[in-house]
Amino acid sequence: MRLENHREVVRVLVALMLSMFLGALDQTIVATALPSMARELNGVELLGWVVSAYLLSITAATPVVGKLSDLHGRRVVLRACVIVFAASSLLCALARNMPVLILGRLIQGMGGAGLITIAQATIADIIAPRERGRYVGYIAVVWASAGLIGPLLGGALTEYFSWRWIFLINLPLGALVLFLSETRLANLVPSHAGGRIAYTDVTLFAIGTTGLLLGLTWGGVTFPWDSAPVLGCFGVALAFGVAFALRQRSVVEPIIAPRFMRDPVTAPLFAVAFLVYGVYFAISVLVPVYLQLGLSLSPARAGAFLVPVLLSNSVLALWSGHYVSRTGTYRLPPLLGLPLVILALTVLGLLATQLTVVAAVLLLVVAGLGVGPILPIINVLAQNATPPDQMGSVTGAVAFFRMLGGTVLSAAGTAVIMAHVHLSGSLAQLANEDPLHIPVTVRLAVRSAFGLMFLGTAGASVIALVLFLMIEQRPLRSSFEEHSRRGEAGSL
Repeated sequence: MRLENHREVVRVLVALMLSMFLGALDQTIVATALPSMARELNGVELLGWVVSAYLLSITAATPVVGKLSDLHGRRVVLRACVIVFAASSLLCALARNMPVLILGRLIQGMGGAGLITIAQATIADIIAPRERGRYVGYIAVVWASAGLIGPLLGGALTEYFSWRWIFLINLPLGALVLFLSETRLANLVPSHAGGRIAYTDVTLFAIGTTGLLLGLTWGGVTFPWDSAPVLGCFGVALAFGVAFALRQRSVVEPIIAPRFMRDPVTAPLFAVAFLVYGVYFAISVLVPVYLQLGLSLSPARAGAFLVPVLLSNSVLALWSGHYVSRTGTYRLPPLLGLPLVILALTVLGLLATQLTVVAAVLLLVVAGLGVGPILPIINVLAQNATPPDQMGSVTGAVAFFRMLGGTVLSAAGTAVIMAHVHLSGSLAQLANEDPLHIPVTVRLAVRSAFGLMFLGTAGASVIALVLFLMIEQRPLRSSFEEHSRRGEAGSL
């Protein structure tokens, strides 16, 4: 059912925004509680898996959940995802050892995959691409709120109550999402009910994705890049990935339709999502290390300086959405934003050993401003080029490439930094010294290593700009009927 009334759209958006907020909050609230979890559960050596398990499962599950919502309806699949997410949150809260906590996080990622993806697909169901810009502000508030509230709330709950409350808080929030989705999404029907997903493909996709992400997670950290476990993971990823791709060409209901990979809009757009979100994620993950080890900031001050960096993308994202809604064109915002990213990261890379804290943060804010204009456009372009009955599938595919890009580029950035610091002979000192008392020579080595990382992300941004220019231009639909009127020439 298409909603034409603005008031009805806003009522549905409230439910969708809360679902997105719950999913986004879970990605930001856990980090501050990790040391307390390790201390209470006596599992420091397994601590990394609390994050990795969630990342593995949410990445593998996202395209599957998107496809299921196309076949069975957004509300039904969202209901299942919320229940799984809440139940696994309770399991995490009650965990008495680290393996149980990791299992809970693994299951939680499967539920969390639907909280954001189904909300984004439902927005595409009810708001035509050209009109979506007027609602970008609502979505930007969700992500900004989660980015600000998550770390603060996680720290407060852990310090004054217990880390277990960061999971228990998901229960009332999940119940509210469930209530709102049951009452406000009732009129949204599946695009073509009755199809069946091939669970052999789900298995192939899950194993292949898990192998790739495990290799990227372990490589250079737990095991050397050329070790048997890492190479074995990549071998498994390659074998199952090829088998998955071959099967997708013949099944009736593919998880990631082969036509997406041939279409002149979605094919380069997936690569752009991979690179842009990869750059943004790598900066978000690695810059706190640069601020602490390279620029001598305490963890609290580094976190404070990171806030404007993470929020800066929201400023021009709002302008970008309204520009698209007003003009019906979308090329200008990314063509203004991506050069800003390239310029800021290039200067950071070239001057990384000389910059003050303020100068470095200002350049990172400029990079964040540049990323902002393209963020709301990626989903809009993919959904504009896709038939309504595949909206969940293409939204899940975009999310998959986005998360994969974040994992790959952050792993690559970490590898570059560690290799450079190791070659400079400073790695042993870095491991043994208090972060606030690292010798000047070691700090310079860290800054130099981050300079290479910044130059690498600038190069990735250049490639993203070239790929964006390759995307075939198609007018943004101002109504849901336009897709069928265009015929084969304008659709997949």
